[in-house]
Amino acid sequence: FQAAIHTECFDVLRSEMGVTLECFASPLNCRWSLFCSACPDTDAPFGSLGSFFSFRPQQGSFQANPPFDDLLILHMAQHMDSLLARTDLALSFVVVIPEAESKKGWAALHRSAFLRHHLLLAAGLHGYKEGAQHNRANTHRTAHHNTSVFFLQTKAGASRWPVMQSMLKQLEVAFASQQPTSTYDEGSAQRGTPKARGRIVREEPSRKK
Repeated sequence: FQAAIHTECFDVLRSEMGVTLECFASPLNCRWSLFCSACPDTDAPFGSLGSFFSFRPQQGSFQANPPFDDLLILHMAQHMDSLLARTDLALSFVVVIPEAESKKGWAALHRSAFLRHHLLLAAGLHGYKEGAQHNRANTHRTAHHNTSVFFLQTKAGASRWPVMQSMLKQLEVAFASQQPTSTYDEGSAQRGTPKARGRIVREEPSRKK
């Protein structure tokens, strides 16, 4: 099951970045009433607008936590770049994926002309909500890998929903692991990712486009 970001993360993205829709969700783990999903034929009665790859907004603010498949992430990045290039209106995407510099999908997001900010969160110090939370005693998991949070925006989108340090701090706090410490060896995760020594490993400043 695909893990989801914490409810607190969604709240920050809604209040600070105007996010109103998930690009990859399902009726079982959606945060809001409308979302994109892989099975519109069965999910439409529950609020699905269909596949993200058929979704063509000209404006709005959206969140994407896609399945961690490199080819899918690459296609997602290309679709987002195409949408952002075709509008002068306020359009914004917040993308959450594992840090994977060697992967084509991650690299496409990192080099996007519309990238405004890249926030990298340290393994062992942040986490997610279990995708199988409906049949798990513990509904949260600690991330064993660094997480990249990309902010892709048009010029108008960056003006309407600027990536502020205050918002990044709120998001960092919201991402903090909620898994009980007795069920997770934080030290082993830290040893496996030598770069991850603080809550935020690295921040890359906004680009002006």
